[in-house]
Amino acid sequence: LTGKDSLLPPVSFSGTSIVSVTPVKARHLIQEGVQKAFSQDVSLCLTPLPAYFEVDVVYNTPTHAYAASWYPEAKAMGRRTVRFEAKAYLDVMRFLKFVV
Repeated sequence: LTGKDSLLPPVSFSGTSIVSVTPVKARHLIQEGVQKAFSQDVSLCLTPLPAYFEVDVVYNTPTHAYAASWYPEAKAMGRRTVRFEAKAYLDVMRFLKFVV
């Protein structure tokens, strides 16, 4: 959200000083913005995911690629590249967490 729909309180910079609202007013504005955001159809914010994922990770050194190739269902695609294929996005995120 940007502009008038922003969840952040207004801030003005002038030279080396900042003009803003009080902390109480800032909390109030943030709470109003969150309530407005969640009162809308949240499903419109979801991005449709593909049915199949194929991720290639290219390393600078072959030793890192070799170590990552031991991840379950990962395949070495050369000296510096490891490929992982999955149907679930969570599996891709888990792979990236362990090999990057």
